[in-house]
Amino acid sequence: MNFRYMLKETADGFKRAWGSCLLSILTIAFFLALLGFLALVSLNIDYFKRTLNDRLQLQVFISSVLDDQAIADLSQRISRIPGVRKVSFISKQMAAEEFQKEFGRELFAVLEENPLPSSFVVQLGLDGEDEGRIRQLVGRIEQEEGVDEVVYHFQTLFRLQRYARLAATVSWILVLFVTFGSLFVVSNNIRLVIAARKQIITTMQLVGATPSFIRTPLILEGTLQGMIGALLAALGLYVVNRVLSGLVPGLLALPPGALVFLVAIGSLLGFLGSLLAIKRYL
Repeated sequence: MNFRYMLKETADGFKRAWGSCLLSILTIAFFLALLGFLALVSLNIDYFKRTLNDRLQLQVFISSVLDDQAIADLSQRISRIPGVRKVSFISKQMAAEEFQKEFGRELFAVLEENPLPSSFVVQLGLDGEDEGRIRQLVGRIEQEEGVDEVVYHFQTLFRLQRYARLAATVSWILVLFVTFGSLFVVSNNIRLVIAARKQIITTMQLVGATPSFIRTPLILEGTLQGMIGALLAALGLYVVNRVLSGLVPGLLALPPGALVFLVAIGSLLGFLGSLLAIKRYL
C-alpha cells in the first residue's frame, strides 16, 4: 500500500470538504475542551477536599470552673469517643499568646484580665465525606459535662462534597454527550466525502482496488479530524489553566498525561466515527 498516496488522498479529502472538516474539528475541540475543563474543576475540588480532610478538627470550649483533674478526665472521655484521633489542651494562657501573635499585644493589653476560655483542639479520624457521623460526634461531645460549646467550620467541606457529586454526575453525562456528538459529526463528514467521491470510488472498485485501499484514506481523515480537534482543546485548556493559576494561587493544573490522554481520546473518536460512516455508507 502506497503511503504517499494515502496521505495525498487524505489531504484531498480535507480540501474537497474543508467546510465540514473545519466544523467537525471545531465541534470536537469544543466537546473535549468542555470535558477537560470539567476534569480540571473536579481535580481541584478533590484537592481542596483532601486538604480540608487533613485539617478536620473541632474547637471544644470548656467550663471555667473545671479544675486540672476535671479537665484531664474530660480529655480522656472525649478521646475515647469513636472518630476522635487526638485531643490537645489549650490553656487560657496559651490562647492569650496565640491571640497576641495574631492581633498584636497592644489590643490585648487594653483588657484588664484574660477573657479567653480554655479549650481542646480535637482532631478527627473521620473522612469529611461522612457528614452525618461528624454531626453525631459533635452532638456526642456537646453532651459531655463541662463542655460549654463546640465550634467547627465544616460547611465549606460539606459544600465541596455536594459539588463533587454534582461534578461526577455531570462528567458522566458529558462523556456520553461528547462520545455520541463526536461520532456523529465525524461520521457525517466522512459520509459527505464518500458522497462527493462516489464516482471515483466506484471506478476504483471496478478496476480491482481493495476495500482497505479505498477506506484507509477516509479512516485517516476522520482520525486526523479527531486529533486536530483534541490538540486545539488541549491548547485551549493549557491557556485557560495558566490564566486561572495566575488569578487563583494554589490551583492545580491538569497533568501533561491528561492532555496526552485527551488527544488520544479525540483521535479514537475520529477513528471510530470514520469507521461508522464507512461501514454504513461504503
